[in-house]
Amino acid sequence: MEANLTQEVQPKVSFVIPAYNAEKYLDRCLQSILGQTYQPWEIICVDDGSTDSTGNLLEEYASCDHRFRIIHQKNGGLVYARKVGVAKATGDYVSYVDADDEISLTRCEELLPEMRRGADIIFTDFVQVYGDGYQQKQNSGLTEGFYDRLSIEKKVLLNLIDEKYVFRQLVRNSLCGCLFKTKFIQMCQMKVDNSISIGEGCAAMVTCLLAAQSLSVAHKGAYYYYKNNDSMCHQVNRGAELLRQRQSSMALINHLQGEGRLVPSEFQKNVERQMILLAYNNILLHDYELFGEMEGKTIFPYGVPMAAKIVLYGAGSLGVQLYRFISTHGGHIVLWSDRSYKKHRAAGLNVDSPEKIGEVEYDYILMGIGQYELAAGAREELISAYGKKLNNKIKLLNPAELTSDRLRIILDRMRA
Repeated sequence: MEANLTQEVQPKVSFVIPAYNAEKYLDRCLQSILGQTYQPWEIICVDDGSTDSTGNLLEEYASCDHRFRIIHQKNGGLVYARKVGVAKATGDYVSYVDADDEISLTRCEELLPEMRRGADIIFTDFVQVYGDGYQQKQNSGLTEGFYDRLSIEKKVLLNLIDEKYVFRQLVRNSLCGCLFKTKFIQMCQMKVDNSISIGEGCAAMVTCLLAAQSLSVAHKGAYYYYKNNDSMCHQVNRGAELLRQRQSSMALINHLQGEGRLVPSEFQKNVERQMILLAYNNILLHDYELFGEMEGKTIFPYGVPMAAKIVLYGAGSLGVQLYRFISTHGGHIVLWSDRSYKKHRAAGLNVDSPEKIGEVEYDYILMGIGQYELAAGAREELISAYGKKLNNKIKLLNPAELTSDRLRIILDRMRA
């Protein structure tokens, strides 16, 4: 077992950066590491079969700084690239960084006390950066402090996801928002199936939490996440998208269910339920068509008839999935609305202002919003604007529909 780092030790940080066609963002990412106010560190970059100048840019950096280690390989996907990179790490801690993101210049310095405490996982500040430059902290729901194994079992594993609203999660499914003890993450990362391209962060994070003997939560040392459509996590060959999604979804479900069976028997049932909800969370946001193929006459998991006149509220990940599904399965969307309709229209989506709701005839309003607080807030705004008569017309997804039996049917269909 690794010993805790003493106050005198300067722990070394290994930055592991998978990169695929990242030439537009690579300088921003690497400069945020080169400018760190803390030493020592190393950078391990995995060029995952890039077809642009990513490989050349990495070699230029490496020629000027001996702390760079560059690996060029055929494209194998994000999970495989992380495995290759983390296997070469020689530091005490690993910090994953996606090539299109950046980190605070003081990240390592601010997290030094946490590293010296020796936790297997250190949760840090996580900041979403939107296209217009707006920044929003999206930290985990865990209270700051140190958690031993007993605390992890009681306070974390049994509360990973909200039973009442499947999109409210206690812990972010992002490895980049953490630091990991090197030997620990090397062990955990190798357990993740390379074919999981959707929900790979969820799969790895669950494995880490189930194995961790300790973790620390520190709201500092920010990681800045930029959601770019051409990032490594989002690039897709559209012709092969359906097959890729099916393989990924099956692998993710198998991974989560398998991990859920490894916990102590006294709380195995509760943890297995958490794994089921996490699987639904990822499929609803990324591969909704799986449910559509099975449900037929109703919209899962809302229990609304497909033949009904529907107002769809929300144009984020869940809203887009719902729109595609309802539109291609004979449903009738009379209006697609969102408060940020101008932004969505600029992106090519046929989204209108919520003010239009009063101008159309409809049977139900489906809340296609993933974040619980936003969905609940939008619901109250609509009731305030149009009266309590909407109480029975506004539908949020029903967690009671998210059963293990239905998930088993989905797996059987994918295997057929």
